[in-house]
Amino acid sequence: MKKLIVSSNYQVNTYNYSKALKNSNDAKEVSASRSDSNVAISQNGSNAVDRIHSIAARYDVNDISQKERVEMAGELMESGLISSGVGLHLVAPRGMNEKPNDRSDLLTGMKESLIVDNSPLNSEHMKNKLKAISILEELKSLRSR
Repeated sequence: MKKLIVSSNYQVNTYNYSKALKNSNDAKEVSASRSDSNVAISQNGSNAVDRIHSIAARYDVNDISQKERVEMAGELMESGLISSGVGLHLVAPRGMNEKPNDRSDLLTGMKESLIVDNSPLNSEHMKNKLKAISILEELKSLRSR
């Protein structure tokens, strides 16, 4: 039997088991479309899913203030959904004169900044920037559902 276990934020491990988990206290089993597959989501994974949905509902990444970006990044880091390096990309000022309540389109701005960023693709800076864009896209997607 093939089992997909989500144990934390964005951490997915696939295991092959001969028996289904029957005595697991921290996993919810959900039957998949095939009869020989199950999906088990640990309590941490389930909490992370709930948390990201909650964050997505409160923050519009296409219309967000600098103050809200700081709050959102803090919540994402506290939840373990992003690293501090990714968080820094989310909270970085968008301009020299940005005020805490000035609103901007964070997702579009970050995507546009890729055009002028000369960092190597394999650099830690670029990896964190791409992860930041990815989490913003996920938040936008969840918000629009």
